[in-house]
Amino acid sequence: MSIKTLKAEINFKGISSEVEYEYTNHFSKRSQQRAITEDEVKYALSEGQEVEKQGFIFYIIGDKVTKKVSSPQKRKKLKNLVVVTSADENVLITTYRNNNPFKHIAKKPKRLCIAAWSFNYEVWRSIQKR
Repeated sequence: MSIKTLKAEINFKGISSEVEYEYTNHFSKRSQQRAITEDEVKYALSEGQEVEKQGFIFYIIGDKVTKKVSSPQKRKKLKNLVVVTSADENVLITTYRNNNPFKHIAKKPKRLCIAAWSFNYEVWRSIQKR
């Protein structure tokens, strides 16, 4: 099985560099379902506003960024696009559109609840047997 990758140019604090991202299967499936192209993802990664939350980096294309795009069709496709990557690795996790992405992401808690994710199934089964 080959690892799917995407190369994108990232601008961070005035410094641009080319970064190679790996796709997750979830990312591939969701981007196809939502008709989000590779070029749109690259644009979001290079021009989108970065918000770091819950161990992820959200690249958001808002109204200010879409004003730079000349074509009205492209502007409509890019508006409110969100690309989610891992904060510690170059992995594309998912992508979606949201009518108010900044508000949606601002409402998220700063951290995921680790205890809920790491609940031990065996402990649960032993409680159920009592």
